Amino acid sequence: MIELLTWATPNGTKPSIMLEEVNLPYTIRLINPGSGEQRMPAFLAVSPNNKIPAILDHADSGETRTIFESGAILIYLAEKTGQLLAQSGPRRDQAMSWLFWSMTGVGPTFGQLLHFVSSVDGPPAVIQRFADEAARLMQVLEKRLEDVQFLAQDYSIADIGAFTWVKLTLATVKRTAGESLGETPGVDRWLETIASRTAVQRGLRAPKLIIGRNKESTSSHPS
Repeated sequence: MIELLTWATPNGTKPSIMLEEVNLPYTIRLINPGSGEQRMPAFLAVSPNNKIPAILDHADSGETRTIFESGAILIYLAEKTGQLLAQSGPRRDQAMSWLFWSMTGVGPTFGQLLHFVSSVDGPPAVIQRFADEAARLMQVLEKRLEDVQFLAQDYSIADIGAFTWVKLTLATVKRTAGESLGETPGVDRWLETIASRTAVQRGLRAPKLIIGRNKESTSSHPS
């Protein structure tokens, strides 16, 4: 059984989407980024960088494997199940390249853009810097999706790796970039196709459902 330590964020929902796609049983342990739990020794033993998500893969033999960072989790689950990542050849190369493109570019840039745009006193020059880079990354994505349906041609972990951030941030990128970004029919089509997948919908909902149940329980049983 896989134990997923996560929260309802773009990085936090990548593993839950993947687990739903490959049909592996899993449980969720919520780690609220605002609670300070990420800095506690128990969590740092699993994720030394004190960030969600992380997984613990509990084997019947008693062995437990721990993996942190969303990209590493996607690769681990793909190789564990033999799904959503070619074993070798050009399509594996493409999937790994586009996965790391999203891990090193899309996530950090879009996250910073959202942070500064939502800040009351976000510095205009800093916002513009991240807006320009986000628009550039979106243009890279659009050009790729003009030629192929999915990033590695077949649906793969590369798509999951980029989807959650693009879904959340596309409107903000378009608003801050203005006319410099232009139309994105390829990205729009790609988002709609992935969002229509039942496993993706379940994976996006999974942490939110538990958060919602916890809130209901707290309100029903006030301390």
